[in-house]
Amino acid sequence: MHPGSALAGYAVCALLSLAACDSKPKASAAKPAANLGATAASAVLPSKEPHADHDCATAHPAEPRPPAPTATALSADARARVTSLRISAPRGSVIVRRGEDGWTIGGARGCTVDGARIERALDNLSATTAVSTSERPASGDDFELQLVAQIGQERALHFDIAGRSDGTDLIQLADHTTHRLSGLDRDLWSPDASVWCAPNN
Repeated sequence: MHPGSALAGYAVCALLSLAACDSKPKASAAKPAANLGATAASAVLPSKEPHADHDCATAHPAEPRPPAPTATALSADARARVTSLRISAPRGSVIVRRGEDGWTIGGARGCTVDGARIERALDNLSATTAVSTSERPASGDDFELQLVAQIGQERALHFDIAGRSDGTDLIQLADHTTHRLSGLDRDLWSPDASVWCAPNN
């Protein structure tokens, strides 16, 4: 082959290669520094906050709280549906829960509570009577005992109990009103699990 012809061939190939390179899109050119920062950030952070497309407060409105229990005795209906009794004091607390196998107390000191004791306790809460009063606990005195009867998560009865005088107990209900309660058997409402678990008690 003539040397001149070979050189001409190489020149044509070189021109074709340059043309092919120039025909590629230039969109892949380096982005400005600001855009690089945004791209790096978007690779780490989510593009938008969860629920950004709607108002969660509207989609999931808060359920209204049930009214505070103001009963001063268990009604027959509430008594039949009570699922737990909670007794609390400055020293000690116990929760007795109704289950398929009767009323039980959980924990290391737990037990199945004698059914007769539960019946006496529910009888007691069903028979109390109350008279409204403006009396408040003496200055500096705390409530001595709290009794709560619940139906599921709803409180059916709530007593904060202060001192006893003249055979009646000063109680405050969940709505902060105070009453003089008659008929409460303090001996039944121990905050000590061992008392509830004692046989024939």
